[in-house]
Amino acid sequence: MTNTTLYAAVGGADAVERLVAGLYERLVADPVVQHHFSPDRLPSLKAAQVAWFSAVLDGGAPPTDLAKAHADVEITDEQVAALVGHLDRLLGEANLDHRTRRAINALVSRLWYARMF
Repeated sequence: MTNTTLYAAVGGADAVERLVAGLYERLVADPVVQHHFSPDRLPSLKAAQVAWFSAVLDGGAPPTDLAKAHADVEITDEQVAALVGHLDRLLGEANLDHRTRRAINALVSRLWYARMF
């Protein structure tokens, strides 16, 4: 991971799209968080998530104000932990090294706890 972005480390655009697709497969099946993901909204949610992950993994700012976008949604720390757990397992299944996985999980968690999710 030396001198490369997390975006490059995960494999770029195609890998981010696969990661988001896999993440949403798990989220819609998880009773802790599935109520946040109505089927009619999935295409737009996935597209927004791809844009978000691409930007933050490449070292940039999120493309939208996600705190504002989620202002009407109650998201608990337990739900964030569920999402991060799914994300970590997906990163492991993608055979990313431990250091890259840890860096991505720390980034996502840090943005959540700063309420910049």
